[in-house]
Amino acid sequence: MSDKQNEDLRPDPQALLKETKSNSRGKLKLFLGAAPGVGKTYAMLTEAREKRKEGLDVIIGWVDTHGRKDTEALVKGIELVPRLKVVINGHTYEKLDVQSIIKRSPVTVVIDEMPHSNPPGSLHKKRWQDIDEILDVGINVYSALNIQHLESLNSVVSRVTGVEVTETVPDSIFDRADEVRLVDLPPDDLVLRLESGKIYLPEIVARAKKNYFKKSNLIALRELTLRFMAKRIDTQIKLYRQISSRRDIDDMAFGLLLVLEHLTSHDAIRQASRIARALSSPWHCVWIERADLSDEEKDTTGAMLEFAHSLGANTDILIGDYAHCVFDYASTHNLSIIAVVPKSPWHLAKRRRQLRQYAPELYLLTLSSEIKNRSHAEKIKKFFEKKKFTHRGVWQVLLGNLALTAAIIPLSQFLQQANLVMFYLLLTLFFSVRYGTLAASLSAVLSVLCFDLSLVHPRGSFAVQDIQYLITFAAMLVVGLVAARLVAHRQDMSREANIRERQTRMLYDAAKALSPVIDEASAFNIVARIFVRGMAIQCEFWRYYDEDNELIRHQTILKNVDQAIIRWCIDHKKNAGMGTHTLSQSPYLYMPINTSDRTQGVAVLQLTDKRQWTDLTSRRMIQALLSLLSQAIERLDSVEEARQTLMNMEAERLRHSLIQSLSHDLRTPLTSLMANAESLLSKIRKKDFFSSEEEAKALVESSQRIVRLMSNLLEMARLQSNEIVLKKDWIPAEELIGITKNYLKDRLRDFNVITKIQPDCPLLYGDPVLLERILTNLLDNASKYCPKGSTILIEVKKRGDKATLSVSDNGPGIPQKDSPQRLFDPFRRGQKESKITGFGLGLAIAKTIARIHDADLLVVPSSLGGACFVLALPIVDLPEMEDEDEILSKEKKEEDKIEGNGNIGG
Repeated sequence: MSDKQNEDLRPDPQALLKETKSNSRGKLKLFLGAAPGVGKTYAMLTEAREKRKEGLDVIIGWVDTHGRKDTEALVKGIELVPRLKVVINGHTYEKLDVQSIIKRSPVTVVIDEMPHSNPPGSLHKKRWQDIDEILDVGINVYSALNIQHLESLNSVVSRVTGVEVTETVPDSIFDRADEVRLVDLPPDDLVLRLESGKIYLPEIVARAKKNYFKKSNLIALRELTLRFMAKRIDTQIKLYRQISSRRDIDDMAFGLLLVLEHLTSHDAIRQASRIARALSSPWHCVWIERADLSDEEKDTTGAMLEFAHSLGANTDILIGDYAHCVFDYASTHNLSIIAVVPKSPWHLAKRRRQLRQYAPELYLLTLSSEIKNRSHAEKIKKFFEKKKFTHRGVWQVLLGNLALTAAIIPLSQFLQQANLVMFYLLLTLFFSVRYGTLAASLSAVLSVLCFDLSLVHPRGSFAVQDIQYLITFAAMLVVGLVAARLVAHRQDMSREANIRERQTRMLYDAAKALSPVIDEASAFNIVARIFVRGMAIQCEFWRYYDEDNELIRHQTILKNVDQAIIRWCIDHKKNAGMGTHTLSQSPYLYMPINTSDRTQGVAVLQLTDKRQWTDLTSRRMIQALLSLLSQAIERLDSVEEARQTLMNMEAERLRHSLIQSLSHDLRTPLTSLMANAESLLSKIRKKDFFSSEEEAKALVESSQRIVRLMSNLLEMARLQSNEIVLKKDWIPAEELIGITKNYLKDRLRDFNVITKIQPDCPLLYGDPVLLERILTNLLDNASKYCPKGSTILIEVKKRGDKATLSVSDNGPGIPQKDSPQRLFDPFRRGQKESKITGFGLGLAIAKTIARIHDADLLVVPSSLGGACFVLALPIVDLPEMEDEDEILSKEKKEEDKIEGNGNIGG
């Protein structure tokens, strides 16, 4: 492979440099939510604990639990960096200790509340700046924020929710995050959490429900969050393409580019279309913009490009240096053949030479066609094109030259005539700028006459003594005319550039305004305002819903809008009305709003002039604005479809897992149950009672297995419904283990079960029934996966402020393919394909019960060689008990009080 090919196959160096720089920093992981209370902090701390279990050095720099017990339970056991306290004006403030975190240098630090403002006098005004400093030294950071905290969405969220958010972070922080995890919660569930007091204090709940936490607000914020996540994924895909090996121009493709500089017949366009069709390649047609075109010529140019578009070409208008803009366009669109229509052999040689300097690899193709040159009268008229040149301007040119002549006659004694000529040229240049070429031409002629009459001997006569003065006169006239024409040409180019800049600004404003919209009505209003403000076009939109074949009108502004034309545009996906070839007598222009797969609606435009559509520049502006509108509508539809798809996929996954588990784990015990029942019935008929006892035991065991499966399903559904009411009490560990072992005595009789309880172990505090369920599921899990004769160790210890109950075994151990903590996911089994029955719900139920007890349930390697499941329960001290004498004294006082009340009543 050649060096040139190797260079082409290299990734984008700028993208690689950006990627390399990002690798030297710490990794930022954001937990993004649509609203407060969705569980960002809980998810962040849960992942931090899992990373610690994997052996990573994870600490907490800042976490606000807001008094939530489940969140506070996750904080325990993780190293916490003390906060700095500063006193300002008698008030004590707390802030993040950035230097202590950097000095500690952990692998990952958890820093909650990213948008928070630091106290006055801090090094950084915002906490996200502290996080940026920590990332610069190579420390990974976990942080959290809500969608309303992004700076670009601040005004949108305020408008939607009616609540102004003052704490914001720049969007660049979100864009630079290495990973963003969406923490989502349906609006109904979020409202339930609010009402249960898990988000705000009770006195704030009622006010929050009426304002920020209205269901409509939560739905809008959720959709906005999903759209932002989709946008982030799209950006990541583009970055990946940049850093991957790909070529900008594929030499195997023969794309054709027809470049038009002059008004020509349609024959050249037809030739280019036939060549492209013969090569089975795409083709483009571009016009090199010229500032000296009249309105009629601009209409002809638009007609040429429209004709090329009708033949399948992609059309555009280019501005700037010929070779540079042609090469850029060809490189961008992967085109390798350049077709030109030369005006003359000299013109063709010039273009070939220019293109060869920029891109020698491009092929140049010459097409023969008739060039529509201007007549001499048209050229003269165009050369002397007026620019606000009235009778007043004629008098100003005349008086200006006379005044200048009168002023320089006294100076002729001191200055040479060559210097005096410069004054006349300056005056000509002034009038060219003020009034255009015609005024400059008149000024140039008058300056020659005035110079001849006043400064050339013999004065007062057109006769000259020196013939060389004729050269001076001719030079003055030519220089004045050429300078005037150049100035006029530059002014035309500047005017065109200003128009382009204004159009670019309009598109930028439209794209910026449409990017945060969350509903179609807002998108329609934005585009309608831009049409009125930028192009003086009144418009309205008709939204079409193909499911119901229904039209809904927006911006009811125009009168006598023809719905039949709207239906025609929807059916044919083409423009109609003013300026088109369909129903051109209509006073309005009808344009369908098309997306990739369907028509979303129709825009009805009231043009101030037909030229707004026939002019190619104005037409492209209208098309670009409607294209932005269609993209915004499609994006809104895509967000909704994506949300529905994700919900359907999740429901389908759960349904598939349930059916798969039912087919595997119910069919086997039911088949066994039927076989045992038939065998038992047969032996009873034969009066073989000795064998019947064994069959009866097998029948009972199969029945118990089905009961356990059904119990687990019902228990999981009950736990996820949040309807559990805990009846907590103190229970000795010996009693809990004894009850469980007795319940599973038939399952555990083939195992060596050892119980070890630490002497100073306190009483366990929790719901006895649910704690028994945890231990039952752990022992049942061990008996399933361990071979008969294995050792099962049950230990109860006191560790700090926790009481740990562990079940260890010397069985096959923990699967290594996935994170050990994933064993607690519903429908996940240690061995996907095995003869072991079960839904994979036992450990999930145990994990859920532990969580509602503010406890941890973890799995770690066992010292016996297998797996060890550890339940860590918070220790709750027993209340102080009164002695017997105090109790008797209180009872006697109560009796005396009752007797006294009885006497009073008598």
